[in-house]
Amino acid sequence: MYKLLLVTEQSFYPDSSGGSEISTAYLLGELWKRNWQIEVISTSSLKSPSLRRNLWKSLENLRLFPPTFRDLEQGYTIWRVLSKFIDTKGLIRLIDKKLGTYRPDIVLGFVDIRCPLLSYALNQGYSCFYIARVAEVIGKAECLPNGLNIIANSPFMKTFLHSLTGDQYGVVLPFVEPDRYRVRSRVRKYVTFINPVPQKGVETVIEIARKMPGIEFLFVKGNWFHYRGNQDFFIQAARSLPNINIWENQEDIRSVYEVTDILLVPSIFQETFGRVILEAHINGIPVVAARTGGIDYTLGLGGILLDPSLPTDAYVDAIKNLKSDAELYATLSNLAFENSQRIEFMPEFQVNNFIDIISNYIKTYG
Repeated sequence: MYKLLLVTEQSFYPDSSGGSEISTAYLLGELWKRNWQIEVISTSSLKSPSLRRNLWKSLENLRLFPPTFRDLEQGYTIWRVLSKFIDTKGLIRLIDKKLGTYRPDIVLGFVDIRCPLLSYALNQGYSCFYIARVAEVIGKAECLPNGLNIIANSPFMKTFLHSLTGDQYGVVLPFVEPDRYRVRSRVRKYVTFINPVPQKGVETVIEIARKMPGIEFLFVKGNWFHYRGNQDFFIQAARSLPNINIWENQEDIRSVYEVTDILLVPSIFQETFGRVILEAHINGIPVVAARTGGIDYTLGLGGILLDPSLPTDAYVDAIKNLKSDAELYATLSNLAFENSQRIEFMPEFQVNNFIDIISNYIKTYG
């Protein structure tokens, strides 16, 4: 089997647990189970939950490899570098040493396509891959490093990349484990909005809630790396509305779906996939979403799509219709669950897809 090294200047799962972190951690775990050798280089802070959980082992490793500790909780090795004590040059020295001793078959980039660790491995001649998840991160063709193998995370991203370069790209969808999101029972209590940040449409949802004082809304904080410290700023206006309930980020998101009646996804950026849609559909939860990016592909028939240029009244009407029309709700609920059963949404299918892409590359160029 192959040796894979994932590199990032940011923290990694479970210290960060947004959709991309969860999806990537699942992929690495499944590859490790299939006898791939897996290692990760990431950064960490002194407040890292992983550092606290492995305090004594971490201190031992810190003596051996300052300022880095080794985390084995996921089964494979995650080298967590304490960012307080190291700069980019120090990270480059670390990856240079790791490349020399580990000799990975592939290096996988994570989140930032311009990550200096990924760039260094690419310049050293290693086979480097990057799963493109956010169109805005790439922006234009000039941002695509020469020689970097890019995998799209959705048909929408594939089309976007093709429009920049004219090349063809493989697709590996996000890994959404049904058992991680399926609830035993559900109370139809809240209209739920997950990750209340600007790109996800937080201002839109606050305005919707203001127009529907008799409907209970639930805001669930996300765990995006870039917004970890300032999410409260975006939801200040929400705190003044008595029909908006605000929850912290949930380690087990099933607690959210257990009380969700309708999921709102009014994204205002090019959402390439929208994994929360699939998570909700696993539980037969209809979704009201903006028709932007790849949302229509993920949603299928399991909800109501709205043109993002429409006023918030369009969302209000959609919610009212689902709340008042039992037959409509039941129909969309059934369609939502059926949508979640699409073969391409099965995580094992996508793991095999990833392996095929890597294997074909190595057979051709390795």
